[in-house]
Amino acid sequence: MALLDTGPSEPLLKACLDELGITRINLLVLSHYDLDHVAGTPAVDRTTDRAISTIANMKTAAIYARISRTDLKVDKTARQIEILKREAKGKYTIKPQHIWDDDGISGSTFAERAAWDKMLAAVKNHEFDVLMATETSRLTRQPAEMEELLSECRKVGIIWDIRGRIFDPQK
Repeated sequence: MALLDTGPSEPLLKACLDELGITRINLLVLSHYDLDHVAGTPAVDRTTDRAISTIANMKTAAIYARISRTDLKVDKTARQIEILKREAKGKYTIKPQHIWDDDGISGSTFAERAAWDKMLAAVKNHEFDVLMATETSRLTRQPAEMEELLSECRKVGIIWDIRGRIFDPQK
């Protein structure tokens, strides 16, 4: 029996396998690290003979989305995240803890942005390989913040993917 991805739920996968009378998985293939593809993995981890994955070969990505209250022409953060997740499919793996959004916070003032601070800390710790945003202006509009982000990405080798346009801060 071969299984491609494990779905979004361990209990759901377990119930499905039980209903079909499947007690052993000969081959498990995990296509990419999105929770709707891998969250059920604990249901089969002790009954799988062999597992292969493209996950180890894929770069990890993070998403940062931001919109100020007055920015009526820019997609809301939920829409930005949805767009970027769709663009990442098959290219990058994105862990849920690497999706940040500052909804309703201006990037042109030095307002406190909790998600920005978390993202910057993750950059410094090199927790991912690619930073995704729908526009560079969604990251920040402050030159000092932009320079800090560029500098930190340059130090650890993180590249940017801005709607399919790749930017390497090291170059």
